[in-house]
Amino acid sequence: MARKLLLTPIRRLGLELCCLYAATPPAFTLLGVLLYLMRIDGIDDATWTGAWSALTAYGALRMATHETGAPRILLTDRPRSLLPALHGISALLLLTLFLGPHIVNHLLGLLGEDVHRDVMTWLRHFYRNAAVQPALVAVFGFQVISGLVLLCQPQSQPISPFQVLQRASGLYLAVFIPAHLNSVFNLARRNGVETDYAWATGQPAGLLDDAWNIRLVPHYALAILLLAIHLACAVRVVLMAHGVRERTANGWAWILMLAGGVLDAAVLAGMLGMRL
Repeated sequence: MARKLLLTPIRRLGLELCCLYAATPPAFTLLGVLLYLMRIDGIDDATWTGAWSALTAYGALRMATHETGAPRILLTDRPRSLLPALHGISALLLLTLFLGPHIVNHLLGLLGEDVHRDVMTWLRHFYRNAAVQPALVAVFGFQVISGLVLLCQPQSQPISPFQVLQRASGLYLAVFIPAHLNSVFNLARRNGVETDYAWATGQPAGLLDDAWNIRLVPHYALAILLLAIHLACAVRVVLMAHGVRERTANGWAWILMLAGGVLDAAVLAGMLGMRL
């Protein structure tokens, strides 16, 4: 994972398309929710196919007309800007105040819906506070916007595989967050639906036995894993910036990714019906 790659125009296009492909699960979920809110039924697949056909055609045209010349170099481990630091600080706040407890709450779904509900009710005294909830949404908004700015920002160093992972996972999260917020606020709460474990797992049909709900399996399955990958890549950058050897920093990144994968699998197992 130490090898770095200079981005030619074709490679850059490939990277952009791969990042978009990585974000397809939350994007497809967001599309379904938006069509449902507009009361347009039965055209999810056709709309999705049309959108990706247009994107594929765009990519083909870009490849056929790409500019020649020297490779364009992208990315660096240490961007010269305050924005990466602010992005990291807001991520730490979200992880500590919301995402960490929220993920643990979902992990407790393995013990049953009653346990999940009890912990959720207790946490909501904080999450749904009249001052805290808007602040959390605002920080999520900053996280998405700042992340997209960083994603589109060219830098002065070759790209490494870890940076590719960071970009792809970041774009996934940039789509997942507004998709999830839209589902919670516009779809559920606006219609008086309780956003509990039964709602998250698509009850009574479940996630696997319903033609619409099954799209939520990859939507949820990749969320925690790619969050862990994104955080692991960021931790790697911070460690190297503080003098830690690249090999050691890479090792810690892999450990965090592995831990995220285990946590992700456990949460998904609970959502699919496994109980301890």
